[in-house]
Amino acid sequence: MNGTDKLINMVETQNKDFKEYFVESCLFIKPEFVEKRAAEMLNIIEKKEKLPVRFSRKLGGVYYSDGKKVGAKNNKYKNNAQKLIENNLIHRDTSISVFFDGTGNQTLVKKIHEYTSHLISSGSYSHIINYTISHVWGEVTNPLYFSSLWNIVIIPDYLNYIMDKPEHQDKRNSEIKNLIKALCIELYNPNHLLPKGLNIQNVTQEYHDIAKKMIDEKKISFIEVRKEILAEEKKEEKLSETAIIKSDEFLSKNKEFIFGKLAEIKELNLDMVILPILLDKVICKDFFGLDYAVLQNKSEEKKERYYSKDFFKDSNGTEYQITNHWFFKQRELFSEWHNKLVEKYSNEIIIQ
Repeated sequence: MNGTDKLINMVETQNKDFKEYFVESCLFIKPEFVEKRAAEMLNIIEKKEKLPVRFSRKLGGVYYSDGKKVGAKNNKYKNNAQKLIENNLIHRDTSISVFFDGTGNQTLVKKIHEYTSHLISSGSYSHIINYTISHVWGEVTNPLYFSSLWNIVIIPDYLNYIMDKPEHQDKRNSEIKNLIKALCIELYNPNHLLPKGLNIQNVTQEYHDIAKKMIDEKKISFIEVRKEILAEEKKEEKLSETAIIKSDEFLSKNKEFIFGKLAEIKELNLDMVILPILLDKVICKDFFGLDYAVLQNKSEEKKERYYSKDFFKDSNGTEYQITNHWFFKQRELFSEWHNKLVEKYSNEIIIQ
């Protein structure tokens, strides 16, 4: 017995080809956003900064740290956020510096939100619900694949299971995967977007022919930019950045927001675990879209972008300044990350 048969039978009773139904149900990223993300990644690589990857317990030689291979036994990197940042993990095949994504999809959630104003996989904050962010080629431990938008398709939950099933289990799994790969190659041409280290093999011509036909017949749906901008966003849009930072109303609202979130984190005894993340400007930019680290030492510069009188004190008694540089989108992304953090860490301290 195979549950996929039931699904296909239901679709075919509507005189619809299942592969066509699957593709038409998916949401793709617009090529201009895919290219924009690729350019960002190239810039990060050229600056020798870090790109995100998803943690996997099958590390077995995927990364190096301080010149030494990080093996499968090095799960301490998962449980110690300080190690994630200080030990300078290098991806073996690309020689790119990496860090582990905060929730396993945080970077993608942030990028999709940045380009389209839609939140996905963000619980009650989501604008797109009952869909999954699906990596077409997998390879989530490779920084060139993990946060590249050419490797992403948004698939309804009830269909996405096919992307996770072994190809040998059911030939239809292979057919769907190959068709989605062909579509991504035809839409984005990923081999021309990123440097050496990326060598995506074409699927058979049969699938490319089907993909081209579907694209020509406009059977592909793209995520459009969200037009329903909330009143709070509109209010902020009318003000300059300087005006918002100097506004007593926004300063008070943002202060209540971030101090409250950090207090919850500290109450769960997680402050020392996530402190390195909040002190890292690159990660804060990648996770939350902030131009500044969430926290900085009291002696550092750019104090106008930080609250000057009230501080965050960690469990060791060290005080830090907290950035006041919050806007609607950044608050949404931080809230989404915070909620997942609290949910995951309530019972066990693990960085996904």
